[in-house]
Amino acid sequence: MKEAYKYLYFIAVTCIIGVGSGFVTLSPNVIIYEQEANFLKHKVEDSLKIKLDKNTNCEKQNKLVEECNNALYSLKTSESYISLLTTLVNLLFTIAAMTGSLGFYLNVLTLINNKNEKT
Repeated sequence: MKEAYKYLYFIAVTCIIGVGSGFVTLSPNVIIYEQEANFLKHKVEDSLKIKLDKNTNCEKQNKLVEECNNALYSLKTSESYISLLTTLVNLLFTIAAMTGSLGFYLNVLTLINNKNEKT
């Protein structure tokens, strides 16, 4: 039990490394997907002369109905990916903060306990 703080530090560092490697791995894909979604959105907006948002009804448009629906779907999906990544980052940082704090607390208790045993 005295060495438990080392494992808690390991968990905290692993979570922080997970966030970093996740950004390195997933960010390029999310950026490319968001770029394509915005390109399609602007293409449809320029063609239809309307502003696309979540409340846009593409079925009312006579032309580019399919492209309009695809643009809205791409934008919603892109927002979902970003929201998911944000949630995962927050979760991993919370776990890292909790385990790091608990590890520090146990480490201090161990040091105090060892000091009291020596005297």
